Amino acid sequence: MHCIASTNQTSTLTATSGNAQVSLSWGAASGATSYNVYRGTTAGGESATPIATGLTGTTYTNTGLSNCTTYYYKVAGVNTTGTGAMSNEASPTPTAGTPTQPTGLTATAGNAQVALAWTAVAGAQTYNVYRGTAAGGESATPIITGLTAPNYTNTGLTNGTKYYYTVAAVNCSGTSAHTTEVNATPAAAGAFISIDCGGPAASPFVADVDFSGGGVVTWTNAVNTSLLTGTIPAQSVLQSDREGVFTYTIPGMAANSSHTVTMYFVEQYWTAAGKRVFNVTSNGTTVLTNVDPYALAGAQFKAVQKSFTTTANASGQIVLTFAASADQPKVGGIVVQ
Repeated sequence: MHCIASTNQTSTLTATSGNAQVSLSWGAASGATSYNVYRGTTAGGESATPIATGLTGTTYTNTGLSNCTTYYYKVAGVNTTGTGAMSNEASPTPTAGTPTQPTGLTATAGNAQVALAWTAVAGAQTYNVYRGTAAGGESATPIITGLTAPNYTNTGLTNGTKYYYTVAAVNCSGTSAHTTEVNATPAAAGAFISIDCGGPAASPFVADVDFSGGGVVTWTNAVNTSLLTGTIPAQSVLQSDREGVFTYTIPGMAANSSHTVTMYFVEQYWTAAGKRVFNVTSNGTTVLTNVDPYALAGAQFKAVQKSFTTTANASGQIVLTFAASADQPKVGGIVVQ
């Protein structure tokens, strides 16, 4: 029987990575009747015990591997007189490919923080979180990398500032497409958010946010607050409002969570009842009917408040829609608890 000499080394070992597997191929060794495959997880660290023996062909697929782990291989020819010299070393890294785009991203605001959660992605090793303060304005540099769980709480934020987020999945093949963008506005404990409709920030009220449509109306007349209860908004909050055709879409709550909403109204224009009348719906359900700020207060420049309980939708939003019966709807402040 021909003995495999050291010169009859198995040649040109190549490796092709796949999903949790590696396919090996090598050149035949003169005199070999079979081949052994050796594997390790460090360069030059192949075990002395082969992972496969008695191979009569010049290919082998090693399955059941861990994606994104680099494996090191050598092959040797064998005949009845012994084992030949080892081949060159190949070092493939199996992978399932670049991970798919994460889905289901939600953002829940808290006191100086926003809690994010998303659906885990098969094949992802870690996740990156990206943040901005304008829609579509997330930085290209993530605020955190290496997250292994599909959730993250971003702390140390500024209450009253709206933050925008996306998330990407990462593995050894690369970074996925980003999630759909979400946003949330942190607020101090005691209220989810307090909005100065049509006006600037006046703690605990944040500057007007989450609105679509309408216009701003302001006045300098002092507002009588004798009918208000609880925390009384600052005069600057009561001296401005949003009027016209508008909607507030307030995000960042837990899906289907219950909230109390309080609205503040001041009639600065009409001097008689029935001149301004409107209804308010929350997520499609009418919550306030025939709101007439002058009739409720009995005077101009006298504040009134109305509260109701509502449920956030499946996206964690409260969508407030104002519809007029007479003149234009208006609202000076919104507090969500």
